[in-house]
Amino acid sequence: DDAVLAEVFARVWRDEGRLDVLVNSVFSAGSLGPHIGKRFWEMPSSVWQSVVDLGARSAWYANCHAAPLMIETAAKHGTTPLIVNVTGRGSV
Repeated sequence: DDAVLAEVFARVWRDEGRLDVLVNSVFSAGSLGPHIGKRFWEMPSSVWQSVVDLGARSAWYANCHAAPLMIETAAKHGTTPLIVNVTGRGSV
Protein backbone atom coordinates (compact mmCIF):
# COMPACT_ATOMS: atom_id res chain seq x y z
CA ASP A 1 0.00 0.00 0.00
CA ASP A 2 1.84 3.07 -1.28
CA ALA A 3 0.07 5.51 1.04
CA VAL A 4 0.86 3.43 4.13
CA LEU A 5 4.51 3.11 3.12
CA ALA A 6 4.77 6.88 2.59
CA GLU A 7 3.29 7.43 6.04
CA VAL A 8 5.80 5.05 7.64
CA PHE A 9 8.71 7.08 6.26
CA ALA A 10 7.04 10.36 7.24
CA ARG A 11 6.56 9.02 10.77
CA VAL A 12 10.17 7.85 11.05
CA TRP A 13 11.38 11.29 9.98
CA ARG A 14 8.95 13.09 12.25
CA ASP A 15 9.67 10.92 15.30
CA GLU A 16 13.39 10.16 14.85
CA GLY A 17 14.66 12.95 12.62
CA ARG A 18 16.97 10.60 10.74
CA LEU A 19 17.13 7.40 8.74
CA ASP A 20 20.35 5.38 8.86
CA VAL A 21 19.42 1.93 7.54
CA LEU A 22 16.77 0.52 5.23
CA VAL A 23 16.48 -3.21 4.64
CA ASN A 24 14.31 -4.25 1.70
CA SER A 25 13.21 -7.85 2.11
CA VAL A 26 9.90 -8.39 0.38
CA PHE A 27 9.01 -11.70 -1.18
CA SER A 28 5.57 -13.12 -1.80
CA ALA A 29 5.67 -16.81 -2.60
CA GLY A 30 2.03 -17.71 -2.03
CA SER A 31 1.23 -17.97 -5.71
CA LEU A 32 4.54 -19.64 -6.53
CA GLY A 33 3.92 -22.85 -4.58
CA PRO A 34 1.80 -24.68 -7.16
CA HIS A 35 4.42 -23.97 -9.84
CA ILE A 36 7.58 -25.15 -8.07
CA GLY A 37 9.41 -27.57 -10.33
CA LYS A 38 7.85 -26.20 -13.50
CA ARG A 39 9.75 -24.36 -16.17
CA PHE A 40 9.31 -20.62 -16.11
CA TRP A 41 7.57 -20.62 -19.49
CA GLU A 42 4.96 -23.02 -18.15
CA MET A 43 3.83 -20.54 -15.50
CA PRO A 44 1.20 -17.87 -16.02
CA SER A 45 2.55 -14.31 -16.13
CA SER A 46 0.56 -13.53 -12.99
CA VAL A 47 3.15 -15.54 -11.02
CA TRP A 48 5.88 -13.14 -12.12
CA GLN A 49 3.78 -10.19 -11.08
CA SER A 50 2.90 -11.55 -7.65
CA VAL A 51 6.34 -12.95 -6.80
CA VAL A 52 8.97 -10.85 -8.54
CA ASP A 53 7.26 -7.56 -9.28
CA LEU A 54 6.01 -7.16 -5.71
CA GLY A 55 9.50 -7.34 -4.24
CA ALA A 56 11.18 -5.19 -6.88
CA ARG A 57 8.46 -2.54 -6.82
CA SER A 58 8.35 -2.46 -3.03
CA ALA A 59 12.12 -2.01 -2.81
CA TRP A 60 12.09 0.71 -5.45
CA TYR A 61 9.27 2.60 -3.76
CA ALA A 62 10.87 2.33 -0.31
CA ASN A 63 14.20 3.51 -1.75
CA CYS A 64 12.47 6.53 -3.31
CA HIS A 65 11.24 7.55 0.14
CA ALA A 66 14.42 6.62 1.98
CA ALA A 67 17.06 8.21 -0.25
CA PRO A 68 16.19 11.88 0.44
CA LEU A 69 15.97 11.18 4.17
CA MET A 70 19.29 9.35 4.14
CA ILE A 71 21.01 12.15 2.22
CA GLU A 72 19.78 14.62 4.81
CA THR A 73 20.80 12.29 7.64
CA ALA A 74 24.31 12.03 6.19
CA ALA A 75 24.60 15.79 5.85
CA LYS A 76 23.35 16.52 9.37
CA HIS A 77 25.10 13.73 11.25
CA GLY A 78 28.17 12.95 9.15
CA THR A 79 27.14 9.33 8.79
CA THR A 80 26.95 6.96 5.85
CA PRO A 81 23.42 5.53 5.67
CA LEU A 82 22.94 2.11 4.15
CA ILE A 83 20.31 0.47 1.95
CA VAL A 84 20.36 -3.33 1.94
CA ASN A 85 18.38 -5.30 -0.62
CA VAL A 86 17.80 -8.92 0.40
CA THR A 87 16.66 -11.45 -2.16
CA GLY A 88 15.34 -14.97 -1.99
CA ARG A 89 15.49 -18.21 -3.95
CA GLY A 90 14.37 -16.39 -7.06
CA SER A 91 17.89 -15.04 -7.49
CA VAL A 92 19.41 -18.50 -7.87
